[in-house]
Amino acid sequence: MKALITPLLLALFPQVSAAEAKPLEQLDELRWQNRIILLNNPDNLAQSKQRLESASAGVEDRDVVWFILNDESVDTNYDGELSADFAKHARSQYFRPQDQLVLIGKDGGVKTRAAAMELDGIFSTIDGMPMRRDEMRAAKQ
Repeated sequence: MKALITPLLLALFPQVSAAEAKPLEQLDELRWQNRIILLNNPDNLAQSKQRLESASAGVEDRDVVWFILNDESVDTNYDGELSADFAKHARSQYFRPQDQLVLIGKDGGVKTRAAAMELDGIFSTIDGMPMRRDEMRAAKQ
């Protein structure tokens, strides 16, 4: 009975689901939903953010959520709230000392690492992924 009531309540009272939403702490929570671009203390924070925002159509089409980790804050296109430890967890789990960028696939695996952001190259890498090719084929039908 509870299985029937919960979806009904969420449909009738969307603020209930918002109240229950917990801040994002681990990137695993986005697995199978999004590809992830992580930037760690980019050389030019404002330019990196502007490039990602100006490529919003390509970012959205590829189901990309991006996070720019800097010393003071996290800039992102993620809709929800981030936990206070989000940046610490992301850095410790995904970055090596020479990395500035990490691309994570929908399966949660690291697909590429780089010392700088080259957005066209990232999009090409994503477009070459089998799951992405399936998405593009399905969109054409």
